[in-house]
Amino acid sequence: GTAEAANLSGAVTRRAFAAGEPLAASGLFAPGERGFLAALITPGHRAIAVAVEAATAAGGLILPGDHVDLVLTQELREEGIALAQRVVSETVLNDARVLSTDQKLEPAGTAPAGADNVAPARAVPTTLTLEVTPAEAERVAVATTLGRLHVTLRAMVRDGADSDTARVTWAGSVSPALAALRPPPRQQLSAPAAAPAAAPAAPAAPPAPAVRIYRGSGAAA
Repeated sequence: GTAEAANLSGAVTRRAFAAGEPLAASGLFAPGERGFLAALITPGHRAIAVAVEAATAAGGLILPGDHVDLVLTQELREEGIALAQRVVSETVLNDARVLSTDQKLEPAGTAPAGADNVAPARAVPTTLTLEVTPAEAERVAVATTLGRLHVTLRAMVRDGADSDTARVTWAGSVSPALAALRPPPRQQLSAPAAAPAAAPAAPAAPPAPAVRIYRGSGAAA
């Protein structure tokens, strides 16, 4: 209830504190300090920024702490594809945590109020920083170059029906829609075994010697 304690709201610890140990300001990261975002990332994860706009990010109302899905929409220009099948969407990420919007790190409900005790109007963010695994970071980097990304906001209250992690069908860093157009050629890992060389033919036997006997004008073998 002290003024000093109120100033620590929203901070994260630099180290583990024991139960009952007093919190010192030197052991905390305040929001906006260097290293604060890195302290928020779950071990083994990464932070990656995605460019967004109001039309692709739930009207710009997504805030730090929300969980979102990332959907890629791309246009396929391969010959022979029907016009109705040239634009496809596929889910790139499921249930990714939003770490920040632009440079805003405070979750919903913690925005500072102005002099008249009214929270300032929020600007529509142009980037979202998401918490992802290293493999998901590679997937997002590829998806960014393939088409347009849309961010969908997930419900705060979850149930069993909301678990759709299996919908992400990216087996690697290639879009399944693109992979279905042109299956990768089968690579031959090793050259086929060469047929054993035929044994050299035996030299032809010389013709048998012949004796020819002449008697007068006739001849007999």
